[in-house]
Amino acid sequence: MTAALRITPVTLADLPRLMELERESFSDPWSESAMAATLEIPVVRALAARRGEQIVGFVIAYLIPPEGEIADICVATSERGQGIGARLLQALTEESDCTEFWLEVRASNLPARRLYEKQGFEAVGLRKHYYDYPREDAVVMRLCRGEKSE
Repeated sequence: MTAALRITPVTLADLPRLMELERESFSDPWSESAMAATLEIPVVRALAARRGEQIVGFVIAYLIPPEGEIADICVATSERGQGIGARLLQALTEESDCTEFWLEVRASNLPARRLYEKQGFEAVGLRKHYYDYPREDAVVMRLCRGEKSE
């Protein structure tokens, strides 16, 4: 039986596992020092998806209401296609006071783009040659949730 998925805040103690997932998932991963520094920024919110004690995915975002920027989202290769990315995005957007969210995604990353579109993000622009290793354009996507009630 598979353990239930829980969404919890990330701590610095989680950094080694976040870096494992980051390196497994991206051709140009964040450095450990960059991720550690980012997690210490007061406006950053980072959530982990956990099965038992194992982190199987995470999201990192800058939240400065009314806007938020999704800086990184990652799901373990073995766990993809199970709705974990959607759960992370929903938890982040629902607990935040932000009404608008932005992100960039590799133009070729069709599974991620479909995930974002299912969550209500729309492609609104293109950043030429945004990514390295390999060089690629980024699709800029935006989610507008309307005004939050007080």
